[in-house]
Amino acid sequence: MSNKDEPASSDTEPDVAGVTVSEGKELRQCVCQKRDNGDHHVLNLILNQSEGFPFMVGSSESTITHLHPPGVRIFQLWQVYINNVNPLLKITHIPTLQPKIVDASVDSAQASRPLEALMFCIYLVAVKSMTDDEVTTTLGEPKALSVARFNEACQHGLLNAGLIKSNNIMVLQAFVLYLLSEGREVDTRTLSCWIGIAVRMAIHLRLHRDGYRLGLSPFETEQRRRLWWQLVALDKRIAFSPQLLTELHSRLH
Repeated sequence: MSNKDEPASSDTEPDVAGVTVSEGKELRQCVCQKRDNGDHHVLNLILNQSEGFPFMVGSSESTITHLHPPGVRIFQLWQVYINNVNPLLKITHIPTLQPKIVDASVDSAQASRPLEALMFCIYLVAVKSMTDDEVTTTLGEPKALSVARFNEACQHGLLNAGLIKSNNIMVLQAFVLYLLSEGREVDTRTLSCWIGIAVRMAIHLRLHRDGYRLGLSPFETEQRRRLWWQLVALDKRIAFSPQLLTELHSRLH
């Protein structure tokens, strides 16, 4: 039973979070005004796409072949990735991967599930490293639309490749690229959970073990080492302060 002598709540009384009702109204109004600027609808689309990823219960394998750009555009984005992204990350071996990209650009339907996931993640991170004018010139559409389209394709591509239970290093490469590309758009708690999945995937692949001791070739040992330490660095940045991720993310823009 409510107490009639209890004073009515005031707009100036702080709630459990230490924010008054009036301050909360002003904060919500400010946030709404900021969302009205620019491509807020595209950002909301990206956030909505990420709600169930990577645990989209009941989802079946999705056909995303039609989301690939034309062959010429694929190679253009690949070149952008080589010039803008690869020098910063070095988690893919360009001479080995390029023939596969070229073959897939001719007939993307024949690409394996891991390669297709990696290709879409390459498209996404490449587009994010470009200016609006460069994207419009290259793809013939606004950057925001390309980002939203490739973001959705990345998620479906990773799920098609069996992200959660995959033992394929190419799938992990794709996932790490996706994590790096999503630094600003995804809630930091969600991003932290995703990185946890990636770390566990890497451990199952024994990337934390020296490849030399596992009897692997020097080339494979180096590739595994680069991917592992890139993931460790990313996990460390998030663990200390989620905002630090924007440093690397801003360099890709």
